Amino acid sequence: MHILALSWRDISHPKAGGAEVYSHADFRRLIEQGHTLTHVGCSFAGGAKEEVIDGVRYLRRGNPITVVFQAMRYYFGLEQKPDIVIDQCNTHRFFTPLWLPKKQKRVLFIHQLTRELWFAEPVIGIPVLNRIIQAIGYLTETLMLKLYASTPTMTVCESTRQELEDVGIQDIVIIPEGKDTESWPEEQWKEKQQCPTFIYAGRYVAYKQVDHVLRAFFLLLEQRPDAKLWLLGKATNRYVETVLKPMINTPEKKAAVEFLGFVSEEEKFDRISRSHALLYASKREGWGIPTIEAACVGTPSIVYDVPGLRDAVDFGRAGILLDANTPEALAEAMGDIAKDIQKLQSLQKKAYTFSDQFHWNTSASQMEQYLCKL
Repeated sequence: MHILALSWRDISHPKAGGAEVYSHADFRRLIEQGHTLTHVGCSFAGGAKEEVIDGVRYLRRGNPITVVFQAMRYYFGLEQKPDIVIDQCNTHRFFTPLWLPKKQKRVLFIHQLTRELWFAEPVIGIPVLNRIIQAIGYLTETLMLKLYASTPTMTVCESTRQELEDVGIQDIVIIPEGKDTESWPEEQWKEKQQCPTFIYAGRYVAYKQVDHVLRAFFLLLEQRPDAKLWLLGKATNRYVETVLKPMINTPEKKAAVEFLGFVSEEEKFDRISRSHALLYASKREGWGIPTIEAACVGTPSIVYDVPGLRDAVDFGRAGILLDANTPEALAEAMGDIAKDIQKLQSLQKKAYTFSDQFHWNTSASQMEQYLCKL
C-alpha cells in the first residue's frame, strides 16, 4: 500500500506527545513490511520542510489552519493517489469527508475526544479571543465528529470507542497501544525505596493536573514526613514556573520533591522501578503510555477515573482506579500502598501481567491488517 497520513504534529514536533509516539511507532513498522507512507503536518521552528525518519517521509507545510489547505494541495497534486488516507484527529482535524473524492479510501484515527480539555489551557495569548476559540472548539466538537459518521475509524481504547459511538460513529476498531520497553523479569525489578516514594513521568501541561499530584503528595507528607516525590520530564515551561514551583514553598516540601528533568532511559526506568507507584491525575488521556512502561518494570499506577487512564489500568484490575478524582483520594491511595506491602506486591504482579500484552509490533500488525482490509 501507499499510505498518506495527515496529522498536525509529527514525532519531531516540540509538542509531540503520546499520539505522535504511537503513530511513528506503527508507521515505521508499516514501512518495514514494505508499504510506503508519507505524512503531511505543520511546520515548526527548526523543522525541515521534508525529512525521512525511520523510513517515514515527513512533509511539513503551513500552520494549524493552513495545513489543511496544504494537505489538499498535496493530495490533488499527486499523479498517483494513495491507496488509503489516514486522517488523524488530535484536537485538530483535516475535514477529509468534505474534500476527498468519495472513491478515495480513508480512515479516521483518533486517540481521545477533547471535550473539557478545551478549557484546560490557553489556545492563544489574547484572553478574549482565547475564550471565544475555546467555546467554539468545545461547542462544535460533536458536530465536527459527526462529519465522520460513515468513515471507518481507528482508536486505541474502549473508553474512546464508547464516546465515539455516542456521537454517531459506528464503524470503529480498537488498535491497541504498545511499548518499546521489554518487560523486565521479576527478578530484575528494583527494590522499592525504604521511604514511600512516588513518581510522575510525562509532559507538564495543565490538563495533566500535576498540581493535583503535588497536592496529594503534600497531604501524604503530613502523615509520612519521610515520603519522596520524583518528577520526570521537561520542567521549564510556564505551567511549571507559575503553578507547580510556587506550591513547593516550605523547606520540608523542597526537601521531599525533586524535579529531575529529562533523564536517560536507563535512569528513568531505574527510578520508576524503585518507586512505589506512578501517579496520573489527568483530566483525560488517549491512553497514558507511562502506566504501561511502569508496569513492565514492576511498578503499578494510581490514576484518576477518566477516559484512557481507566483503560490503562484495566478498569482497576491492574492498578488503582480512584473512586473520586481528587487529591484527597489520591493521597489516601498513596498512603495505603505505602503501608500495605502485600497489596503493593499483588498490584505489581497484576499490572505486570496486563502490561506484558502490549507491544508496538502487535499494534502495527493489527493496523496493517485493518488498513489492508479497507
